[in-house]
Amino acid sequence: MDDRSLVSEMISTMHKFHRLNRKVFAVEELSSAEFCMLRSIAAAFRRKQEEGIEEQGVSSGELIREREMSAAAASKFLRNLEQKGYIIRENSNTDRRVSYIRLTAKGDRLLKADMKKHDRIMKRVMEQMGEERMGQFVENLSLLYEYIKQELEEEEKDV
Repeated sequence: MDDRSLVSEMISTMHKFHRLNRKVFAVEELSSAEFCMLRSIAAAFRRKQEEGIEEQGVSSGELIREREMSAAAASKFLRNLEQKGYIIRENSNTDRRVSYIRLTAKGDRLLKADMKKHDRIMKRVMEQMGEERMGQFVENLSLLYEYIKQELEEEEKDV
């Protein structure tokens, strides 16, 4: 397979994964981006707890950095999640300029149900693929991400 065909196949496969991802994480009233934001909130809060950091929640700044998105986009997703009852935003006790985001019981239930579904699917995939092949795949995918990210950063410098 020549370079052009290989790149074309890679891009096609990445699009297929993107479509699959929307099916795996399909929640009727949430967009896939809102759902990913919800997962990011939960993951950031869990990390803080594991590190022994006592916070009221996760700041929007933390989410913006983690998700690598604009403040405007993050604000839109957070507003939608709040309106739908999946998160709560509260002002900091010490700094009124900072607000913290936490999951509501509804958001927590949704993520727990999703995690069970995700674990079931991935367990079966791991059984089919094998741990070694899956490890190699994840390692190569991570490398690909880093290489593409590096190239994009170089392109931005040149502009």
